[in-house]
Amino acid sequence: MSQSLKPLIETCVPRDDVRSGNFAAVDFAARLEQVVTDPGSYADYGLPERFFSLTYPTNGMKRLLTGVFGRLSGQDVAGAENPVLRFQTSFGGGKTHGLIAAYHVARGYRPGPEFFDALFDEELLPADMGVSAVVGEQLDPVNGVELSGEVAYTLWGAIGAQLGPDAWAVVAESDAARTPPGTGTIKKMLGGRPTVIIVDEVAHYLRTLATSGSEDVRSLARALPAFFKSLFEVAAEKGSGLVVVITLATEKDAYGAETDQVATLLESTVGEASSVLARQEAVLVPASDHEIAAILRRRLFESIDDAAASEAGAAYQALYEHLVASGESLPAGAGQPATYGATVAAAYPFHPELVRVLDSRIATIPTFQRARGALRLLAATIGFLWAEPIGTVMINVADLPLTSDKVLYELTERLGKERFRQPAEVDIAGPRAHAAEIDNARFASKPFAARAATCVFLHSLEQVSTVGAGRGDYLLGSLRPDDTPEVYDEALNS
Repeated sequence: MSQSLKPLIETCVPRDDVRSGNFAAVDFAARLEQVVTDPGSYADYGLPERFFSLTYPTNGMKRLLTGVFGRLSGQDVAGAENPVLRFQTSFGGGKTHGLIAAYHVARGYRPGPEFFDALFDEELLPADMGVSAVVGEQLDPVNGVELSGEVAYTLWGAIGAQLGPDAWAVVAESDAARTPPGTGTIKKMLGGRPTVIIVDEVAHYLRTLATSGSEDVRSLARALPAFFKSLFEVAAEKGSGLVVVITLATEKDAYGAETDQVATLLESTVGEASSVLARQEAVLVPASDHEIAAILRRRLFESIDDAAASEAGAAYQALYEHLVASGESLPAGAGQPATYGATVAAAYPFHPELVRVLDSRIATIPTFQRARGALRLLAATIGFLWAEPIGTVMINVADLPLTSDKVLYELTERLGKERFRQPAEVDIAGPRAHAAEIDNARFASKPFAARAATCVFLHSLEQVSTVGAGRGDYLLGSLRPDDTPEVYDEALNS
């Protein structure tokens, strides 16, 4: 433990559900359809005040909200020129959070200026907006889906049902006849109100229709592009009060043909307006260390001492300056200690190396689900470290407590890596593990071997060609300000 830095239990306050361990995996799984149909039982996402208090405004989210509501309020802001926005990020990368944010704002909640671009004026938002949010997986063309007291069998029926009784009355016959409404009917359905229509996972829905055993259902697959064409044309008309937010497949490879079909339709119908967001897709993925860390900090902690964060940044900067001056080669930006120290402070209490390993290395495992997987793992870590405090000053790769069954589960069974559990238990976790024997024999019970082995273990899970931890990896993932590289080298060579 560093003598110069305070333990995290003195500088950070976890959120109640995290500290108590009273959370489930579903607590970190945003589901748009549940927000729409049963918000009260889904408080972290369904209740807007709670949702925005837990949500970090990523650049992608701000661009989405600014574009959608800038257009509806007639503001001259970036993205407001686009009537159709294709919002797309990778699985677990924050897409659904953005859609939920747009839904809540359209329903009348005002989250504050941090969720919009600087030039956006919340005061100009329309007082009354219509909103419909439909998820492709939710729709059932055979049995229908109940929405707002109506049973809808088609996408246009689901949209109309959510927009209210008057809108449903307009499209009810089109829904019953499984025939897409034209532009005139769509305008009547909107009723002249500024409206946001969100359609999530279109490609999944199109695949469901096209592969049905029923010819009637398969005919809906052929009708769906005609509906989108009409919908996009209404949105693109000058003075239209409609903005459409559409997402395609979460994983394009799974629904490649359907994704391409809808994307082509976007291009042919609204041209350049098919979306600035889609053409700058990388901006929407919260992949940079500082955004991922900010997402984790905001969701998992009630408060974080800024002074302690600055002190940690300075301490780690001094550590890395000494290492670089001694000829050590450090990866991931740590070889520039001045800027990396600022990154440490911004990520505190998480070390940037932990964030990088989770987001760029462990996230190569499909079942990890990026930010969602990191939230589950770190919530379990924080709950354990606060229940059994050991003076942790920064949560780095080596600080993940493999002695916690919850943590080890997230890194093994949850990821389909069951075969890694036994080696972790035998070699690393617990007082009888091989690493503990080395620490007791060589390092007066200081956990250098356990820390180094934990770091190597995390890297062994990776699904990349460069799987495994090099020397720079385990040093950056393990070293604390009072440590020296030699003890970790010795620990791993024992």
